[in-house]
Amino acid sequence: NHHDQQNARQIAVLQNNLITHGINVAALPPSLDVVVPTYRVDIGLLRGICGDTTPANQGTVTHVVVDNPCKVRRRVAAMQKQLSIPINPVVIHVNSSNRGVTSSRNRGIQASGADWIVLQDDDVVPDPGLLQAYSTAIQHHTCDGHEQLPLGFCGMIHFPQPYNGFTAAMRMSGVPNAFEIAELTRTPVWGCTANVCMRNGPWLRFVEDWEKTGGGEDMDLFLRLHREVGGVIASVPEAAVTHPWWDEGSRRAYFHFYLWGKGDGRLQQLHPEHCYRSWPCSVEMLVAMPLVMMMWIVSKVLGVGSVSLSFLATWLLVVALAVVEIGMLGNVVADRWLWRTVKSESLQGWARARAAMEGALVLICCEAGRLDYHLRYPRGCWTDIGLRFDFFCGCLPAARRAWTKTYALKFVGYVFYGLVGQWLWLSGRLGSE
Repeated sequence: NHHDQQNARQIAVLQNNLITHGINVAALPPSLDVVVPTYRVDIGLLRGICGDTTPANQGTVTHVVVDNPCKVRRRVAAMQKQLSIPINPVVIHVNSSNRGVTSSRNRGIQASGADWIVLQDDDVVPDPGLLQAYSTAIQHHTCDGHEQLPLGFCGMIHFPQPYNGFTAAMRMSGVPNAFEIAELTRTPVWGCTANVCMRNGPWLRFVEDWEKTGGGEDMDLFLRLHREVGGVIASVPEAAVTHPWWDEGSRRAYFHFYLWGKGDGRLQQLHPEHCYRSWPCSVEMLVAMPLVMMMWIVSKVLGVGSVSLSFLATWLLVVALAVVEIGMLGNVVADRWLWRTVKSESLQGWARARAAMEGALVLICCEAGRLDYHLRYPRGCWTDIGLRFDFFCGCLPAARRAWTKTYALKFVGYVFYGLVGQWLWLSGRLGSE
């Protein structure tokens, strides 16, 4: 497109000027830029991102794309002065309106003419030497006779120790595991865009019609690149950031995970090769309850039903509560005997069990978002129910088995509760007769 052609011309002019002045362009290390979309516009956090030590001779430019123009208005020059330091040039781009994180990343990528681009979120705290670690990895793969350059590199993302009830619940839900994929495998299929380094080219573009807040667009990008371009992703443990808990754990942001669930549902439709069948989840069991009510109405119309409406309503309420409770208890049992992947000194004993229970509510919000996407944007809507997306895309089979066992465990709990409830009801009716 126009931006790519313009960048290519600028790079060609620069290379000719360097050659004219006797500088060997081929001997220069690959160039490396940073792209950070921001809605928060937190100057303190952005200074930390822009202030990382630049690798020698690479002339790294940090592109900050502001997606909240109302917050900046006429303060762009002041913001530029606050973020820039002598050795790290910063370019600030301001969107005309709130366009979302994918569109903002694309704008930063198009503005960069570097060979490699580091993508980061605007709330992470980079470890010192992050850019140097990526630069070293790039040069290692460029100079050591590798058959193919990687598509990109996946850095480490650490979360702080949980410090209140909801941060403990988020930790125990298993949701952060997807962010920590570089810690779980040396050859991940994808990396979270909170901290990745990608080889630049016309292929490096996000699809822009995802949720503005994100959720699934990074996995979609990597899976498309694997299919269309080819190549591998390598983890770089030395390139690490610390990612804060969402909303600092100050409020129970369940809706955030609901939106992620919608992204999960879309991934299932876009990349069915990474899906697998599993047992019904808590939300899918809850959806079955209106069907029970419809069956009762039909039976009454046909004159074959003998259950009162008040009893049926009470029974449905009790079952709904039981589904949630079993989901919570199932998470505790799964953590004790199936997962045990969450290592935290502050989560032991009852505190850990309580966090696992609330973590189940986080998962239920994700499941609700996924089901909502299937019902709103059907591709065979009902056939998608029971499908699960493998977030590790086959590189961690043990994780997929653990999740399948967890869903099976909870389903057994649902069935057991239903049988016991039916037995108690029948016992009561026979006793009254």
